[in-house]
Amino acid sequence: RGRFWLKEAVWYKAFDDFNQAIKLNPKNIYAWGNRSLVRRHRRQFDEAIADLSEAIRVDPAYVWAYIERGRAWLDKQDYDRAIADFDAAAKLDPKHVYAYNNRGIAWRYKRDYDKALADFDAALRVDPKFSPAHHGRGLVWKEKREYDKAVADLTEAIRLNSGGTDAINDRGRVWLDKQDYDKAIDDFDAALRLDPAYVYAYNNRGLAHQRKREYEAAIADYDEAIRLNPSYALAYENRALTRHAQRNYDQAISDYDEAVRLNPRKPVVYYHRSRAWHEKHDDEKALANLGDSLRLEPRASEAWNLRAWLRATSPSDTLRNGPLALDDARRACDLSFWRNWVYLDTLAAAYAEAGDFAAAVRWQVRALEFMPDHEHVEYAGMQSRLELYRSGRPYREPNSR
Repeated sequence: RGRFWLKEAVWYKAFDDFNQAIKLNPKNIYAWGNRSLVRRHRRQFDEAIADLSEAIRVDPAYVWAYIERGRAWLDKQDYDRAIADFDAAAKLDPKHVYAYNNRGIAWRYKRDYDKALADFDAALRVDPKFSPAHHGRGLVWKEKREYDKAVADLTEAIRLNSGGTDAINDRGRVWLDKQDYDKAIDDFDAALRLDPAYVYAYNNRGLAHQRKREYEAAIADYDEAIRLNPSYALAYENRALTRHAQRNYDQAISDYDEAVRLNPRKPVVYYHRSRAWHEKHDDEKALANLGDSLRLEPRASEAWNLRAWLRATSPSDTLRNGPLALDDARRACDLSFWRNWVYLDTLAAAYAEAGDFAAAVRWQVRALEFMPDHEHVEYAGMQSRLELYRSGRPYREPNSR
């Protein structure tokens, strides 16, 4: 009866029945295992692991319990313990397709893509029509930027599963990576026809519209994603970037604020919010956000570069600091192997602010040498700064407030 309630998703009744079964027979491994499913649904992962461990203690050859305990470890992001359980399941049953498939998922989460591919291949040798393995392998190909292989596997997963919103959505994400935005939109549309409340498809379709510069359509999709899930930080972040591109800085900052509230440990959001404050000519708030970004991700070269630029060129005398600007600019250049022309331009500005105009001229010339031909719009400004440094003057950004 508990299994019936489980199938009907009446979780509390299923839990009560499995409890009663365990009381009547504490050696009933199936009752322990099934109760763990209710606990996982309730996100009680430690309790689910305890139930499955008891089932394994009663019967150390209970393969399904190892599989489910491995999945609970995946939920806890303890990938090594998950792999150990899937290893045990595969040893007990070398033909158990889920042992290989789920271990492949764990290796993918650990970003060991070659081992993940080997496990998905093993699952498909057991069952060539096992759609989750095609799906998982497609995601690995995506991470390895083997986009045609990713599309092929995800298309097969869709065919075998008679659709499937997750696989369709993920194939759309591959089209996004391939910059084929119309095909991406087609897939997100298809996912939403199958499930009109599929929040990730709205967010991803918004990305496709955003990259096509169809900003109003993008914002409409992000609005719907947020309506469906008001705690969806990524949708706020993406809507902020779209509004930022429209130069709607106040609304962009409002969305960045909410994205930070929901996920305060994502450095790139602080970086983009700093850009918005800088474009509103509030360099003090921009610098504060850059500090937060670099505290969370010290290898973010773009944040080092922007902070160097502000410290070198801000119209505010109290914010400029030549030595600190030089330190920041050198960090940005180190992280980019001294070949990023934008960062070299910033380094030149920092030297000028520090009063070393000979070095400023030298690095500005180097920046112009590295500058790609297609960046001709920036050339006039770069050349103008070079003439400033040659005349012994630093560059100051205009203050339009």
